[in-house]
Amino acid sequence: MALLLGLASAALFGTGDFFGGMAAKRCSVLHVVAISHLIGLIGIGFAAVLIGNPINGPDLARGSIGGLAGLVGVALLYRLLSVGPMSVVAPLTALTSAAVPAIWGLAGGERFSSRSWLGIVLALVAIGLASSEIGNKGGASATPVTVRVVAESLLSGSGFGLFFIFLDSTSSSSTPWAIVAARTTTTTLLFLVAVVVTRTRIPELGRSSPDQQRSRQARQLFPTLTAAGWLLLAGAGIADTGANLTFLYATQVGELTLVSVLASLYPIMTVGLARIFIGEKMGPLRASALALAVVAAQLLSTG
Repeated sequence: MALLLGLASAALFGTGDFFGGMAAKRCSVLHVVAISHLIGLIGIGFAAVLIGNPINGPDLARGSIGGLAGLVGVALLYRLLSVGPMSVVAPLTALTSAAVPAIWGLAGGERFSSRSWLGIVLALVAIGLASSEIGNKGGASATPVTVRVVAESLLSGSGFGLFFIFLDSTSSSSTPWAIVAARTTTTTLLFLVAVVVTRTRIPELGRSSPDQQRSRQARQLFPTLTAAGWLLLAGAGIADTGANLTFLYATQVGELTLVSVLASLYPIMTVGLARIFIGEKMGPLRASALALAVVAAQLLSTG
């Protein structure tokens, strides 16, 4: 069950990244993250009420702290992907997001068979191969790889990894309230930032009346999008929050190391959707990553 939930989490994470990336072509990254988190919060809030588990104060605190760590990871990742080189940033971030919780789990006493270890190693290689071609057009990158790029990529992945660790530390009896707390914290912070950003543009509005200024601020705070654009934002928010929920359930029935490695296979889903829907070519590295992921999943399921 942990294997299936971990793979489902990876599929949802990858789907959310694809939808988010497509939405970012229509509006700013801040709009994408803030609105998708708001949509995800609404969805997970309804789910939490329907599930009916009791609210646990310490788990809410863990969820909030973990959400902040994940937000740092997202913010750094988007910034790094905008300046590149993507072929370095993406694999470093993905591998670190798997390695940090894996190291934590092993330090906590998790143990695996030789077959499981081989599956974990192959999965890590698959993560690197799949994400190394994200955003890479096939030529050498003209953007230099600086110490800062490497350090921020590792920090971004660590943010995601810490989020996984905090989710794993919550009790199963309060699921999924920790995710509700995480999304509430990040959504509130993101919209505060968005309000500050829109207010800095007030001088550009000239001598408009206060009502006109507020109207224009509202249009800046919430972008004008087509129905397709809003569907992409909704898909990103629902998929990402669903990925967190399946990850949380997976850690409740399986080891954190195993689940975190499986969930970090998300780049394979992203590049697969890009191949299907927007015609991006799947190069030899991506094809190899897919094959390795299949083998790794088989080893882990029988290990």
